[in-house]
Amino acid sequence: LGWPPMCVCFPLLASLLLAPSFAWTAHRSAWIAHRPHAWSGGAVRATAVAVAALEPKQLTMELVRSNRTVQLMRLWEEHGDAMHISAFWNRLGKLVRSSRAEQSWLRARGAALSPVRERTLAMLPDLEARSLVNTAHGLASARLLASSPAWLQLWGSLDGAARAQCDRRQLTPQNLANLAWSFATARHGVAPLFEIIAAQSRPQLADFSPQGLSNLVWAYAT
Repeated sequence: LGWPPMCVCFPLLASLLLAPSFAWTAHRSAWIAHRPHAWSGGAVRATAVAVAALEPKQLTMELVRSNRTVQLMRLWEEHGDAMHISAFWNRLGKLVRSSRAEQSWLRARGAALSPVRERTLAMLPDLEARSLVNTAHGLASARLLASSPAWLQLWGSLDGAARAQCDRRQLTPQNLANLAWSFATARHGVAPLFEIIAAQSRPQLADFSPQGLSNLVWAYAT
């Protein structure tokens, strides 16, 4: 995400400071080889990944090491019940954002994410602030937007969960910037949430990183 020109940043930043209202498992020892999946479009050869009874930290590391969406989906198939949901979305967002091939895969087989979406909906009330923000950021980065009927419900639930988190605690500058960027990217500009983000951001503006401040300004300019 590029930085907006400073001539754009400062007026918008001033309005952010001055105007509070904004319109808006089956544990089994095996190695995954090439095997047909309904979501893969046929047999796909993936890098071998051990799937026997991984500890949560080990599973998260396997997620981080996945360099293709098809690998990520295989991990979900084997370990979905034990998987940290925000780590899944965060990794998917990075893969899709950085590769046209992964973007094409997701466009062709996006329905494969339906079980992950439903599990995310069920888990939202239990996610802490950072996990919630990472989930929203991953979804937005993967271009799974609120403008799509399939994802509108999840973004609406994310909005409610994010406001509940803000009511309970002060979010960090990074979380605030990422949350604003995510909802603006998802085209789900809900006024109450953006007003809360603005209110929590104003006392902490000096603590935002340059990129975080740029993302925050961009979100309110969008």
